[in-house]
Amino acid sequence: NIVGNHQAGNEEVRQTVINELIPQFLVLMQDRYGHFLSLKMAKYCPSSLKGKLLHVIKDKLNNLILQQYASDVIE
Repeated sequence: NIVGNHQAGNEEVRQTVINELIPQFLVLMQDRYGHFLSLKMAKYCPSSLKGKLLHVIKDKLNNLILQQYASDVIE
């Protein structure tokens, strides 16, 4: 499906974009609009990068689950 592939990007494009945004993941997930992007990052993240995403938030989980937007991403 050409449209579906274009919307989600191929594996290499997703990996590149997510890798670039990982340092900002914590900020994005707490932002009113950025949390939508962080939801997509979590959904489409290649398994090779999931550990990096978790590393960014692991020490802050207790605070993040109390925040309106970040808690949506954690769910």
